[in-house]
Amino acid sequence: MTKFIWLEEYRTGDDTIDRQHKYLFDLANQIIDPLNDIQKTYHNFLTLNHYITEHFKVEESLMKQCGDPDYHEHVKEHNAFAQKLPEISMSIISGAISLAKVTDFINRWYFEHFLEKDVLLTNLLHHKNQHK
Repeated sequence: MTKFIWLEEYRTGDDTIDRQHKYLFDLANQIIDPLNDIQKTYHNFLTLNHYITEHFKVEESLMKQCGDPDYHEHVKEHNAFAQKLPEISMSIISGAISLAKVTDFINRWYFEHFLEKDVLLTNLLHHKNQHK
């Protein structure tokens, strides 16, 4: 099973967002741990579900402050992800979804959204910090 590894190139330049992103990587690794039983995977996924809501609020606030032109599309992706979490949680606890599919879901989110969309936030933050 592939682990999620935080790399310094993922830094946005905002300490709060970077700390949250690192924690999300930790949570992802806790979720996909093959030694977990269903209950532990479910508990870890619920923790992700709770934490991601808070993270999205912080990130979206920062995007607004920076005047992110992609703000509405980015929020739409956040909402779509957040809406899938309860369904996946129920599938985990009922045994209707495999750990491999959960891992694939997280992997797609992290590397399609995180590395494509959140990197744009990095550019905005860098630009904003230069003009302080």
